[in-house]
This record gives sequence, structure tokens and C-alpha cells, in this order.
Amino acid sequence: MLPHLRAREDMSEHDGRRMCMKLLERHKYHTSASPSISEDMSFTMQEYRQRANATFSAGNLELACLLYSMLIEMCPTNYLVLSNRSLVYTRLEEFGNAAADARGVIRLAPTWPKGYVRLAMAKLGSHDQTGALEALAAARRIASSSDSMGQEWASIEVKARAMVSHQRCDARLLACWDRVVFKQTVIVVDLAGKGDFTSLRDAVKAAGATSSTIIVLAGSYAVHWPVLIALASTTDAGLEIKPLQHNLQILGEEVGAVELLNPANSAAGCTVLASDPATSIVLENIHMRSSGRSHQGGAMPCVLARNHSTVELRNCQLSCTGTICVGIDGEATVTMIDSIVIDSATAVDVQRLGHFVARDSKFERLTRQAIRVTGGCCHLARCQLRDIAMQAILTCICQDEGKLTAKDCLVTECGCIQSAHAVLINDGSAVFERCRIVKNRGGGIIVQAGYGDYTAN
Repeated sequence: MLPHLRAREDMSEHDGRRMCMKLLERHKYHTSASPSISEDMSFTMQEYRQRANATFSAGNLELACLLYSMLIEMCPTNYLVLSNRSLVYTRLEEFGNAAADARGVIRLAPTWPKGYVRLAMAKLGSHDQTGALEALAAARRIASSSDSMGQEWASIEVKARAMVSHQRCDARLLACWDRVVFKQTVIVVDLAGKGDFTSLRDAVKAAGATSSTIIVLAGSYAVHWPVLIALASTTDAGLEIKPLQHNLQILGEEVGAVELLNPANSAAGCTVLASDPATSIVLENIHMRSSGRSHQGGAMPCVLARNHSTVELRNCQLSCTGTICVGIDGEATVTMIDSIVIDSATAVDVQRLGHFVARDSKFERLTRQAIRVTGGCCHLARCQLRDIAMQAILTCICQDEGKLTAKDCLVTECGCIQSAHAVLINDGSAVFERCRIVKNRGGGIIVQAGYGDYTAN
């Protein structure tokens, strides 16, 4: 906690400057990253304020707070300096001091809206969401068209309103708020009943066609219908899939805390279904396990993307008892970043001009292939393919435009049965750059005679 400097009515500006020098020497805050104040006592208040502002911009918050405190000692009625110190206290997470300074600004300049914005920031930091909204409302009442703080207080208001809607779990929302994409529409799912819904399917239905972020708090959620992006309803013809959501982010509270489980008795095989050209979904910090069966009796994947839709997986873990874990066709695109696919048959199956991109991801403990490209494109970067029973990569590309590229990847311990090769190219083309293909039971890269080709360097 930084000390407040006691105001003295009899202090002259010259005495104030001398006190600045003594305190700076006492606290030894001179650094190469922050401007220092010279022994020259001819600086004006404006010059001191400029130096304090430069110190704040350089990121030295404690020194900036000290300098602003000195300036307030020299001129207690300078509301601009008091506003700056309120902001510094907020950055230092000293929200009580920040609120006190903001109230001082309001007393000195009651028609200046920024004082109320400073108070709203302090209230928000101390989890007083209602107080933050009240301060913002006061700022709006006195603001004029010339005030250029719209973006600043809009950001505060969006965050405050989201927290007001979920006061019983606001601390957990704050922890992941920076990763929220659609801050205007936030829906919280919590098995304990502290959010908007306890069911992920209900949350998706409530989002409708609005671009939304669904924050899923810790727990294991059973998925009995393909609830993400599509809703399922039973008809005389069987299972009818209806595309619903256009842009959706499903954000797990933290890595490893949220599981979407598609149980063996589920009526809808796949956990995530994207089946419309307008569909775009991002899943982050989600663990998906699929044991479900389709209405025709076949096992379904964790993720199925088709018809020009897009799916992005970040920090996700997927496992599936079916034939494939991620299915892509119909010019759909799936991007996998910092994710892992384990304990499945084939990790990814790319068909019919589908597009798969994986960066910094792992494919391990698979009973068939890691990547099977039978009609489309696949791009791998810094991925690991390990402990795979058959081929790590199998390409059977019939379209001329289809290809596979792999950069800085590791392929090892593959071909555990049938002496399968690490990479088998039946058709199409493949490019390998700076890849390590080592310790595999069969050969390294095998090209079916007269069909495929590859380049390695």
C-alpha cells in the first residue's frame, strides 16, 4: 500500500518541489525505464505533471503514484492529477484509494464526466457492479457530444452488466473475461445452478442467431443431442438436424475443468455438429468424449463439420470410441490449436474438399490412423504423432487440388501392427519440411507406385 501524502495549506510550490526531491531520493525510484526529476528547481506544475504521465506510460506505476501524490500536495485542487492517481490506484488494484480519489475529482469538477468513469472503474474492481453502473449513468447524464470517452466507458459498462447478470459467480467470470469474444451477449452454464442455464443445449437455444459466448463452468455435462450449432428433433423420418447458430464461442472455465460427455445411450452421436455455411464455432478449454451412436446405429465423431462451416478447437482434448474423432467434408474447415486427440481409432478424416489445419497439437494412442485425407487439404505445423497402430498419415486424395503439408512435425512409434508405414501416400501430393520421422515399425514415407508424390527437406 503506498502512503497518502498529507495536504498542507502553508506549503509553497518551492517547498513542494524540495519535498519531491527528498522523497524520490528516499524511495530510490530512479530507473532507466522511468524519467527522473532533475535537481533544477525551475520546473512548473505542468512539467511535473508531464513527467508523472510519462512515468505512468512507461509502466512504473508505483513511481507514478508517488509523483502524482507530490503534485497533489503542491496543488490539492488539481482534479486532473487526482483523476490520474485514481487510475494508477486502479491499476495497482488499490480500489478503495481509487474510489476515494474519484470522489475527490467529482467534488472538484462535478460537471466533468471522467470523474464518474474513474469511480466506475474502481467500483468494478471491487466487484460493486451496481455502483459501477450507477456511476456510468451519472457520467452519461452530464456528458456532451464533445466528450470522447465512449469506447472507454462502453467497455466498463459491458463488463459490469455481464457481472450484474451473474453476481453469484462473478469472480469466476472475471478470470476468463479477457478470452470472451462476444462480450455483448454472454450466457453462463453451470451444473450447480449459479448461471443462466444448467444445460448446454438450453443455452445454445437461448442464444438463437445472435453471436454469443457461452461460458461453461466446471463440471461434466452429458450431451444427449448434438447441441452445439445444431438442434435435433425426432421426426417420423428419424433424426432431423436443423442448423441454428451462426457465430458461437463455447469457453470452458479453465483447461481440464469442463467435460462434454456423449454417453453410449445418447440419441445423437456427435457432440459438436456444424452443418450450415453460416456456421462458425470456437471451442476453448473443452474436453470431449464421445461414446454415442447415430440413429442408424453407427458410432459418431466428437466433431462433425460439413457444408462450408468452420470449427476452431483451442486447448481441447478429444477422445472417441467410434471410427473417427473429427470428421470434415463438404468444404468445411476445422482448425486445431494446442489440442490433443487420444484413445480413438482415426483422429481426423478429411473428405470432399474439406480443410484441416493443426498447430502445436498432439495425436496419440490411436488404433488406426492419426490423419486420413481422402479428398481435401491438410496442413500440420509443430505437431506430434505418436503411438499409432497403423499409419500416422494416410492420403488417398483423388482431387488434383488436394494436398498435405507438414512442417516441424514429429512422427514416431507408429505402425505398431502389420508393420504399417509412418506415412502412406496412395494418391495426391505431400510436402514435409523439417519433420522428424523416426523409430517407426514399418518404413518412413511410402508412395504407392504410379499414384502419389511427395517432397521432403
